[in-house]
Amino acid sequence: MFQRQPFLLSAVLVLASSSFAQPRVALQASALAGTWDGTYEPPGVVGGDPLSLLVSSVEGERVHGTLVLPSGALEFDGQFAGSTLRFEAQLDGNAATLELGLRDGKLVGLGRSGPSEWSFRLAHAGSEVLAREHAPRVVELTSERPATYTLGGLDTEVALALDELMRTVAEKNGVVGLSVACVVGEKLVDVRSLGWEDVYANEPASGETRYRWASISKPLTATTALRLVEQGVLNLDADVRALVPEFPQKSIDGKPVKITPGLILCHQSGITHYEGATRTLREYAEPHPFDELVHGLDLFQSAPLRFAPGSQFSYSTHAWTLLGLCLERAGKKPYAQLVKELVLEPLGMRATEPDYVSSSIPHRTHGYERDAAQRLVETFDDDVAWKLPGGGWTSTVGDLARFGAGLFGSQVLSDEAKRRAWSEQRLPDGKGTGMGLGFFLATLSGERMVSHSGGQRKASTYLAVLPERGLAVAAMSNTDGAPMQEIAFGALRLLLAAQR
Repeated sequence: MFQRQPFLLSAVLVLASSSFAQPRVALQASALAGTWDGTYEPPGVVGGDPLSLLVSSVEGERVHGTLVLPSGALEFDGQFAGSTLRFEAQLDGNAATLELGLRDGKLVGLGRSGPSEWSFRLAHAGSEVLAREHAPRVVELTSERPATYTLGGLDTEVALALDELMRTVAEKNGVVGLSVACVVGEKLVDVRSLGWEDVYANEPASGETRYRWASISKPLTATTALRLVEQGVLNLDADVRALVPEFPQKSIDGKPVKITPGLILCHQSGITHYEGATRTLREYAEPHPFDELVHGLDLFQSAPLRFAPGSQFSYSTHAWTLLGLCLERAGKKPYAQLVKELVLEPLGMRATEPDYVSSSIPHRTHGYERDAAQRLVETFDDDVAWKLPGGGWTSTVGDLARFGAGLFGSQVLSDEAKRRAWSEQRLPDGKGTGMGLGFFLATLSGERMVSHSGGQRKASTYLAVLPERGLAVAAMSNTDGAPMQEIAFGALRLLLAAQR
C-alpha cells in the first residue's frame, strides 16, 4: 500500500537546458503569468490531488510565484527555458526533481524522487493571480459513533464482545466508519457496522455501505483465473505476451525472459510495485480511459523488471493489471464481465462491481486518512479503474463475506483448484513465501487460514477464512490505515471459542 506523501514546504525552480533562441524563450515564459490549476498523482494513484501554480512575475527567464498544495503554500524563485520548468523540491523529506513541459497551453510532466515517480498536469486558468486553497477538510469526531445491524445471527455473548472490539479499535485509531460480516457454518449470519459512511452528511455506516476491496480484489481475480484454467482456456505457464503482445518484451542482463500468469499470481513476476514504476504520459480521447484495462499498462510497462521472473518474491499490484488483460484475452470477454459470470453471479454477490468514477454507485463511502500532521482529514478521490484486477472492486461487507463463504463449497472452485490456490509457493532455493495463488497462507489459533488484506485511499480491509472450521470474517473500513486485521482476527477467535 502506498500512503500519500505530502510535499514539504520548500521548492526551487532552476533552468533546464534549451536550444531555443532568447526571444522564443522570453515569449513562452511570459505565457506562464497567472494561475495554473491541476492535479499531481503520487505513485499508485490516478486522478490525483489538487495543486495550483500562481505565477506573479516573469522577468526574462526568471519566474516568481507561489505553489499551492494540500499541505500548504510556498513561494518560489526560479527559471524557465526550452519550454520546460524544472522544480527541485523536498518530497516527504526526499529531494525530488520535477520537470513540466509547456505544450498547447498546459503544463505536463513528471517528478522523480529515487525509485518513486509522480505525474503533474496543470491548465492555465487565467492571466491573473487568483486565490487558491487545497487543504482537505479536517474531521472532528465529537459525537458517539452510531451502530447499525443488518443481520444478527451471533450468540449474545459473542455479539457483545464483537461490538466492544469494534468500538475499542475505532476509538483508539480514529476510524470514521467500519463494517464487519461473519460467516458461521459456511453461511453469512451477521453484519454490523459502526460510525459513518459520510461523516459530514451524518450518514451512518451500514450493511448497504459500499467499501473499496482494495487488494482483496486479487483473490477475486485469482478465483476467476483458476476457473478459466479449469475450463481449459487459460494456461498459467504461458508467456503473457502471447495474450498481451502490447506488453513489451522484458530482459535481464540483456537476455529476454518469460513472465507467466502463474508467476503473477504468486508475486514472482519481477514487475515493479508502485515504487519504481515508470509512467508513459499520454492524452486519451475518452473521458475515463482507464475503464479500458489496457490503458493501465501505461502506468508501468516501460519500467525494467526488478529481478528475473521466478527468482524472488515481491508484491506487485501493477502485475495484476497485466494478469487481468491475460484473462480478458483468454476468456474473450472483458475482465469485469468474466468476474461477474464466473464468481459474482454463482455466489449471489449482487452488490459487487468495479469502483469506476464513471459509475453512479449507491452508498459509495467517502474516504478518510491521517495527514502529515496526523490530523484526520477527508481523502481526495482517485480513479482505481486502472488496477481493477489488483485493487479496484467495491461492495458491501456482506458481499465480501459471501465471497469468503463461497470458498468453502464447490460453486466456484473445485477441491483441486483450492488445493492449488492454497498450496504455498516456493522460490528456487526451496524457501516458502507464505503465498499461494492470490491468497496469503498462515494459521490462527492452530487453524489453517487463507486470507488477504487491502489498503488504499478510502479503504482498509481484511478477509480471513478458516476452511476446516467453516468460519470467515470480512472487515471493511473507509479509513486508510485502520487495523482491520485486528478486528478480523479478534472476531475469528470469538467465533472459534464459541464453536469449540
